[in-house]
Amino acid sequence: MDNVLFVNDTKDLTVRKISKSPNGECYLTKDNMVFKCLEYPEEKNLNRLSNYYSSHFVFPRTLVYTKQGKLIGYIMEYAFGDKLTKLPEFVSFEKYNNEVERVEREVEVLTCYKLRLLDLSKRNILYSDRYGMKVIDTDLYSPNKESKRLYLLNKSNYASAVMSPITDISNPRFKSDKLNKYTTRTLDGMMRTSDYIGELVEATTSIGFSEPKTVKELSLQLKLL
Repeated sequence: MDNVLFVNDTKDLTVRKISKSPNGECYLTKDNMVFKCLEYPEEKNLNRLSNYYSSHFVFPRTLVYTKQGKLIGYIMEYAFGDKLTKLPEFVSFEKYNNEVERVEREVEVLTCYKLRLLDLSKRNILYSDRYGMKVIDTDLYSPNKESKRLYLLNKSNYASAVMSPITDISNPRFKSDKLNKYTTRTLDGMMRTSDYIGELVEATTSIGFSEPKTVKELSLQLKLL
């Protein structure tokens, strides 16, 4: 199989450790990829995920085994950007909004494959104006049979994550009942996040603000609604 690699020692594969998560450790490889060493890898699920291709979701590309045939992790693309929890103030609103819409379409496509996007959160989404948006830590994603509920769950988690640098949609406090309604519908997965952002911008411009240049600017404008 093309997506399988057998190694004698992971030290021959890696350069240095770059991060640690509850389910494994990530290392930079010699060819500028990332090797994630998992404590309890689920072979069937990882093999399934390695067959997905996405320009925004960083899926496992190559499963890594010891020479004895024990699965120890996988190799994936190295993603650039800042976590949404630490997004710089100068981030372009236009570019960010465009990426939100692009990734939203991929969320919908992956949901059509009945894939539950577990741990799709602001901690696992990277963004930069140069490289766009990347979703990492996808190894926990799993198949799900409840299509309708799955669609709402995935969209809700995505909305909460990408809206976090702009406003907290879990606690709508707008003076406008209309905006509060849209916020609730977005959080429930009933409204597309990109449409919701459009409504927010329309609300700010209707009271005299110019269209925001940065994500931070929109966030500040919304505090006055």
